[in-house]
Amino acid sequence: MAKPKSGSIVPSKETRLLILELANMLSVPMSLNAVVHLKVADAMWQDGSNTPLTASEIVARLPDAANADAENLQRILRMLTSYGVFNEKINASERRYSLTDVGKTLVTDENGLSYGAYVLQHHQDPLMKAWPIVHEAVLDSSTEPFVIANGMSAYDMYSQNPEMNKLMQQAMSGVSVPFMNAILETYHGFDGAETLVDVGGSSGESLKMIIDKHPEIKTAINFDLPEVLAEAPDIPGITKWPGDFFESVPNGDTLFMKWILTTWTDDEVKQILNNCHKALPDQGDGRIKICSISRHHCLGDTPAKHDMLSQWLMNLVMVDTNSFEAGSIDTTQPNLAVSAYEGDDVVHPSTLRRHPYSCVETDGISPK
Repeated sequence: MAKPKSGSIVPSKETRLLILELANMLSVPMSLNAVVHLKVADAMWQDGSNTPLTASEIVARLPDAANADAENLQRILRMLTSYGVFNEKINASERRYSLTDVGKTLVTDENGLSYGAYVLQHHQDPLMKAWPIVHEAVLDSSTEPFVIANGMSAYDMYSQNPEMNKLMQQAMSGVSVPFMNAILETYHGFDGAETLVDVGGSSGESLKMIIDKHPEIKTAINFDLPEVLAEAPDIPGITKWPGDFFESVPNGDTLFMKWILTTWTDDEVKQILNNCHKALPDQGDGRIKICSISRHHCLGDTPAKHDMLSQWLMNLVMVDTNSFEAGSIDTTQPNLAVSAYEGDDVVHPSTLRRHPYSCVETDGISPK
């Protein structure tokens, strides 16, 4: 073995393995994408017993899989087993697989929802075309990689493509239900609301869960773009209100925004919040409730931190190269958390267990 030159880098075995893993990391989300397309989790779960199955037994349960290759499926299963999606049991030369708690999130529930749509939504062709040129956002931040790759913004593409818009709504519904369950278990900020407006409410699923928990709410408004509401289901007790929050917001004593502000620049966030403030009662007793990323809750090498960082990077690639930290709420500095408002007690965080998010409230005070 040649002696390394003075000052040269000699990586350790662990270092070499880590960089190889990072270089091949694409195989993980693509394998996850594959099992969602194939409906593997549903095939494994079928009767709810989660009985360990061989790859051949799983293939036999897959829809439209007359010529499916069990060996190729097993390669995918083993890959995702190493990332905690499946359990693997080896008896003699036979490998059997069952779902872990992570894998169970891909099982379609009685309402047709799972995290599967969220996986597929992140790996649609237009977005995948943008990832190889993410370095362009460093060299020139005037145009996001998504626009460079596709010739239009992500918002324009979703508005013009009903299938993409439908998948987005399915994805948001799939992740919103368990998320809102966590919020409603620990957060009581909707008590006393009479007219509740979900700003950017998408399918209306979150709003439905809120009014189910708070039947005293008299009026519930799902406010979103016309093309979004066109795909949203009609839900008893909820009024669809098409519009654009950069122009105006429906009046209400309580306004709710979930996962909205992180995709806009600071100036755009101020514009949205200004319009929200105008929609509150004149007497100043209204509330704006914002559910967004909380920086201080994402410390250390944790899934919460990874989730936060991945969303910031997704925003850079897809939505706006200047939205990397826009709307990210730093609850260690309350007066800076919602920069469009002034006052000593603007933010009251109610940190959610196991989530990198907080619910924060702004009183009905004057914006800057």
